[in-house]
Amino acid sequence: MSEEPELMSEEPETPVQAAEDQETGQQEEPLMTDAEQVPETETPSPDRSQRGTENLDVVLDLELTAAALLGGVEMQLGQILSLTPGSIIEMDRPVDEPIDLLVNDKLVARGEVVVVDEKFGVRITEVVSTQERIELLK
Repeated sequence: MSEEPELMSEEPETPVQAAEDQETGQQEEPLMTDAEQVPETETPSPDRSQRGTENLDVVLDLELTAAALLGGVEMQLGQILSLTPGSIIEMDRPVDEPIDLLVNDKLVARGEVVVVDEKFGVRITEVVSTQERIELLK
């Protein structure tokens, strides 16, 4: 009987590939060209200045809660339960002292109460320094 001829692979082997195949007994995968390995990107990546601006835009769009603190008072539960419409609660802060402006429950500024178009507002008179904010965290 005659032997059937071996089927040839689609790509001819190089001498180095043939030698490796004989040594290991494994068939080597064809190597890919650089163009096949790395897909091209359609848009170039932004430079550092653009990325920094994009990150800053994200931060600047964050919503924070701001509150004006007129003063405070400690009351017993019984006093709170007895409050009715028209009750007056005296705060611990004098009228001429600036109020605190809190952002996310952190003191950031002080100011005075103003009326703007029949609504309350705060005119900032002092921005709290970084050092003072650090001391308030202790």
